[in-house]
Amino acid sequence: MKTNGNDFKNWMNHGTQIQILLRRIMIIGLIALMIYGTGYAIGTFIAHLGF
Repeated sequence: MKTNGNDFKNWMNHGTQIQILLRRIMIIGLIALMIYGTGYAIGTFIAHLGF
């Protein structure tokens, strides 16, 4: 499946203002959760190494 760079941008800006706001909150929340999970995994790994 080939997509261009504007597909995500079009999806984010499509719909009513409430839908756009909810999508942005969802994407920001998912990114924050991924960063938190990665940091937790790295911290746990380093703790098990004894540092």
